[in-house]
Amino acid sequence: MAKKKRVYEDDDGRTIASMANVESPYARMLFPPLKKKGGAEPQKPKKPDLTEGEARQVIRAARLSALLVALGITAVFALVLLFLVFVWFK
Repeated sequence: MAKKKRVYEDDDGRTIASMANVESPYARMLFPPLKKKGGAEPQKPKKPDLTEGEARQVIRAARLSALLVALGITAVFALVLLFLVFVWFK
């Protein structure tokens, strides 16, 4: 049994905003586009040529920057907590 198309009394049939070509970024993650046959393979990004010492320096710098951000967030949290305890709740 087929569903009947709903008819609304106030619908005049105009299209206010066409959603025909709208894509969601989440749809691309869930359903990636299929590869076309005969096309060239996409080039993968080339890894930088780093020596072992340079790679360690990059990793150390990344860890220190993450530690700095974590310390900043912790300091702000501690200041808010101190403000609430000694000023707001007195």
